[in-house]
Amino acid sequence: MAVAKHLYVVIPGIGGSDLVDPAGKPDDRRVWFGGRTSLLAAFAEPDRLDVSRPLVPVGLLGDFSILPLLKHIDGYDKLWQAITAAFPTAPTDLGNPADERLDATVVAFPYDFRLGVAHAAERLAANLARRVERLGEATTVVFVAHSMGGLVARHWVAHHDNVHRCRGVITLGTPFRGAPKALDVLVNGLYWGSRLVQRRELSRVVQAWPGLHDLVPIDDRVTLPSGDRGGPWECDGLPGLADLKTARDTHVATRAWWADTDSQRRPALYVFAGHSHGTLASARWDGVRLRVAKDPLDGERGGDGTVPEFAAIPPELWGGPAKQSLRPCGDSHGTISFTTGLRACLELVNSGTPPPTRGDGDEASFAGFDLDPVVEPGDTIVASVLLDGSPLTDTPDKPTEPTDVDADTAMRSAHDDDLFVDGVRVAGVLVDGRDRVELAVDVEPDGTFSVALPAGREGTVELTARVDRGGRRFSVVDRVSVIGVEG
Repeated sequence: MAVAKHLYVVIPGIGGSDLVDPAGKPDDRRVWFGGRTSLLAAFAEPDRLDVSRPLVPVGLLGDFSILPLLKHIDGYDKLWQAITAAFPTAPTDLGNPADERLDATVVAFPYDFRLGVAHAAERLAANLARRVERLGEATTVVFVAHSMGGLVARHWVAHHDNVHRCRGVITLGTPFRGAPKALDVLVNGLYWGSRLVQRRELSRVVQAWPGLHDLVPIDDRVTLPSGDRGGPWECDGLPGLADLKTARDTHVATRAWWADTDSQRRPALYVFAGHSHGTLASARWDGVRLRVAKDPLDGERGGDGTVPEFAAIPPELWGGPAKQSLRPCGDSHGTISFTTGLRACLELVNSGTPPPTRGDGDEASFAGFDLDPVVEPGDTIVASVLLDGSPLTDTPDKPTEPTDVDADTAMRSAHDDDLFVDGVRVAGVLVDGRDRVELAVDVEPDGTFSVALPAGREGTVELTARVDRGGRRFSVVDRVSVIGVEG
C-alpha cells in the first residue's frame, strides 16, 4: 500500500469544474454542473456564463459530454478514483471551499475556466500556499492535469517561483501548443449536427472567455491569403485578434521558461498524448472566412479528437527527451483523463525513480475513429476507422479483418430486428434497458472501413472497434453525443 510522498493536485480541463453563484437565488445557484440540464440552461440563458458574472468553483464535474469544444468527457470520477486507489490512506479534499481540508494530500483544484490560465494559476498559488503552511515547508507537489489544467500547472511553475516545490507534472491531453478546435469555436462559434445550426447566443458568450483564447494555437497552423503559413495572430480581420495576441504572449513566456531552464532543475514532465483519432489540425484564412480541417501537417498522426498530436507534446520535449517523458496512447480526449497508464505513472513519480528510456515506444501504432462527436436526433452517425491517424485500408500486402464494431447506446431508440442504413446492417437487441447495436463494417470503394447508424433520440452512443490487421490486433472506443437543443 503506497503512501503519498507528495501533495497530489488534480486540475481539470476547460468546462471541467462545477461553478456556482453564491449570490444567486436558491434554485439558480448552480450555474455549470455538467449534463444536459446544465446545457439547456446555458442555451436558454447564455448570460449565465458571461465572463463578467462572478462564479465560484466548488468541485470537479462528474460524467458529462456537452460542448463540441469538449467532445465527450466522461467526467473526473475515474481519474479521482485512480489517484485515491493509488494512495488509499491519503486524506482527500474534493475542492469545495466550504469543506476545505488543508491536511489533505490528494486534492482537487477546480477553477473558473472562463477566466483563463493566468487567473487560475494565481488562485492555485494562493491555494497551495495555505496547504504548505499547514503541511510544512518541505511539502512537494505533483500535478495530475487534464487538458487546459496542464497549462495552469505549467504556468504556476514558471511564473510563481515554485520550481523547487514541484516534483512532477503529469499531463493528460494538454494542448501545449493550442488546439485548432478552439480557434474554430472562437471564429465560427458552436455548431453541430447535419443542419450545422450555430448556437449564436451561447457562442457570443463563450467567445469572450479568456480561457478559450488560451487554447488557440500559438504556432503556425493557419494558411494565410498569401499562401504562407502563419499563426492566428497574423490573420488580419480575424475576430478577437488583440485577445489572441495577449494570450500568445502569455504562453510564449511560459514556454520560454520551460525551454531555457536546465532539465535537471525543472520538474519532471510525464506527457500522455492521444493519437490516431480524427482531429482538427490546421486552418485556412482567406481574409473573410476561417475553415478548419482535419489535415495534419507532415509526419503527424491525428490526435485525441480534440488536441492534435503536435499540440500535446511540449516544444522542449520534441526529440530525445520525448523518449523519456512521452506516454503515447490511443485514448480519445475524454478517456485519456483515466488512461490505463496513469496508475503506473503515479507509482513511478511517487517512488522518485527517473522515467525509463522508452526507446521507440513513442512510435507505437494506435487505432482511432474519425467521427463527429456531437450530432442531432435523426442524423446518421458515420465513423471511419483510422490507424495512426490515417484511414485504415484493406490492401493485399496488409490484409485487414474488422472483426466487429459495436454501438452501445443509452437511447431508447426503436431499431427493427434487421435494419439497413446506407448498406450497413444494424441488428438491435435490448440489453438491460440499453440498445446494444452490432454493426456490420462497410468497405468503401477505396478500401477504407466505415460504419453508419441512425442517431435516434437524445443520448450517448459508444462505439467500439476491434480490428485484426496482418496478425496485429487493435481496439478503440469513442463516443458520440446526440443533442436536440434548438439554437
